[in-house]
Amino acid sequence: MHRLLQIVTILCSAQALAVETVKITENEPPPPPPPPMAAGRVDLATTDRRMESLLFYLGRSGNVKFALTENAIKDIVVTEAELKNVKNVTWRGALDMICGAKKLRIDERLLEKERTLTISKPELISMRFKDADVREVVWAIAQSGKLNVIIDPDVKGNITLNFTDVPCDEAIATVAKTLGYEIVVEKSGFRVK
Repeated sequence: MHRLLQIVTILCSAQALAVETVKITENEPPPPPPPPMAAGRVDLATTDRRMESLLFYLGRSGNVKFALTENAIKDIVVTEAELKNVKNVTWRGALDMICGAKKLRIDERLLEKERTLTISKPELISMRFKDADVREVVWAIAQSGKLNVIIDPDVKGNITLNFTDVPCDEAIATVAKTLGYEIVVEKSGFRVK
């Protein structure tokens, strides 16, 4: 007759308490404990969470601050499905995964100097052009994204494209690169040359 033993593990997180019960017999060795989380790693696989609380947690984990543009996180909820793979990853890996799922952009220009990352939500466009003048395409994209753009007089050619939910600056860069032109980022906007 085997006597049953119970092993109870309590997992605590900021918002949840889970109890896992494993039954083993007297003849079986207990299961090994879960591997400890390596230093600097996070586990966010949990229920739906507001973006603000995730950034607060990641900021503490990575010893960084976040500067948020006004449209970056307003009312954004990261779902359980989006968080399911955010397990035992670095705080930066978790940030990249979350921002990727929510189509947010991370700007690192202030990271070294001020330990600050800027999170923004770029304007997304969906457009379709067939054999259109490249200057008209760049102009239409810039207007949709409220971007300042200067188009060099030498920029010429036609292009066919179909963009769906693409950030405006990436769309302009793709158009320019496709026809062999380059984008120069300036303080006032973009220059296509």
